[in-house]
Amino acid sequence: MTGRVSILLLLLAISLGAAPAGCVGRREPAKKPGSESAPPTARTLRVFCATGIRPPVLLIADAFKQAHPGVEVRMQYGGSGALLGMLTTLKAEEYRPDIFIAGEDLYGNQAREQGLADEVLTMATFRPVVAVPRDNPLGIAKLDDLARPDVRVALGDAKTAIGGATDRLLNKAGLTVIRDNCRRGGSTVYEVANLLLPGQQGNASADAAIIWDATAVQGDFMGRFKLISIPQADDVRIVICRIADTPNRDLADDFIRLATAGQVAREAFTRFGYTAAELAPRSQP
Repeated sequence: MTGRVSILLLLLAISLGAAPAGCVGRREPAKKPGSESAPPTARTLRVFCATGIRPPVLLIADAFKQAHPGVEVRMQYGGSGALLGMLTTLKAEEYRPDIFIAGEDLYGNQAREQGLADEVLTMATFRPVVAVPRDNPLGIAKLDDLARPDVRVALGDAKTAIGGATDRLLNKAGLTVIRDNCRRGGSTVYEVANLLLPGQQGNASADAAIIWDATAVQGDFMGRFKLISIPQADDVRIVICRIADTPNRDLADDFIRLATAGQVAREAFTRFGYTAAELAPRSQP
């Protein structure tokens, strides 16, 4: 009996020794609760952007997203004045933007004066021009011609960048009478330009409009208008503002750097008829 027991013990020892390493005599350490690596929290950069400069800003946003995988960029468009008004009323952090892009430095300066923005930088410039249909049936040749009673004029609303710039231009030129010929306004510069195009009945709603020079070379407007320069007009600066209490300061700064200098900004603005900040006289608002 003793011999049989010894043989059995010997066979058992041999079988244990032949088992694959790690299968016998070892236990995996238990993972501590919460030790699993969690996926990174998605981040969102919110941008208020004047509608009139949407095309180049979209290109800049695309470049930003390529450089920041996983970051969502949410754009909200509107007139510069309307967006500034929203900045003063929005309280919830989930709705407030991190960046405000205005079609004129006036609105950026107001945002800074009200403590809403702590940095305001120039992105690009454009200039008001008179736009008429390409065949120019009324023979309009200068700003003064818009005061003629037979000319229907389209102007931007006062709360838009183009509307505010137009009002100051008309005051400067002593041609406020042109407002009397304004048949319809527009809440964005694109709405103003559209009034020069034939509608469903084949007739345009306006004979002339004051729009940005860059607007006339974008999208459906390309080649549709004759542009008449306005000697009294000054370059208008498009500005980008960092919101003072943004929780995404690092992302906002990266976006601003991309939008104000370098190849991305230069190509985006030049492509759509603007003068990029690098190519314009440098000055701060």
